[in-house]
This record gives sequence, structure tokens and C-alpha cells, in this order.
Amino acid sequence: MFLDEKRNLYKLFNLPCTMKLVWGISSLIKYAEFICSERELFSLEEDDDPHQLGGNFIIDCNGVVEFLHRSKTPVDRPFLSVLLKQVKGFSE
Repeated sequence: MFLDEKRNLYKLFNLPCTMKLVWGISSLIKYAEFICSERELFSLEEDDDPHQLGGNFIIDCNGVVEFLHRSKTPVDRPFLSVLLKQVKGFSE
């Protein structure tokens, strides 16, 4: 895991900052489900950008990007099994 306070990786991986995608109907439905199930949504730090979409990336020890997933919505994430399969390939 990498903390990118200056958002250098966001720029490098060309991750979008978009109000339309972050607050789209599918995201609002997911947030409503979280609220109804009494799950905590998230907390924003003072300098966080709530409109910045994220992603999942696996970078090997040589700096090669082995896996890249740019999120299309705030809840768009690859399955853990996909990530584990990718990481398992490093040891082979």
C-alpha cells in the first residue's frame, strides 16, 4: 500500500477527478445501502478530494506495473481473488 499525499500517482496513472462519476446513481445507491446497514461510509481528511476516483495497481520489485485497474465508480474494485492471482504469479 502506498500513501500518495501529493497525488503524484493519481497523475501518473491518469486517474479521473469527476463529480459525475463519484455522485452517479450507482454510487448513491451503494451509499444508501451502507447507511441502511449502518456501515460507516468514509471520513475525509482536510485535504482529501472526494471527487478523485482511485484504482488498484500491482507493481513488482523492479517497478513494472503488473496489474492496473482504474475505478469507474468509487465502489469499482477488482475481486480479491484477481489480485491474489496476480501477486501469486510473482513467486513462480
